Amino acid sequence: MSTKPPAMRPTGEDVQSVLDRASGPRRGEVDELLQIHSDVTGEDPVVWAGRIIGFGE
Repeated sequence: MSTKPPAMRPTGEDVQSVLDRASGPRRGEVDELLQIHSDVTGEDPVVWAGRIIGFGE
């Protein structure tokens, strides 16, 4: 029996390229939230499933 890889996994995609999809007033919010989440978790951001930024596992 073969096992399918999980749909939600780190992609290795560049975090900044995903963040650059946000524009206008949302971009400022994105940068602020990224900093808050990094400070709280102590983890580096990682792209999951090509569009979700996560911190840790």
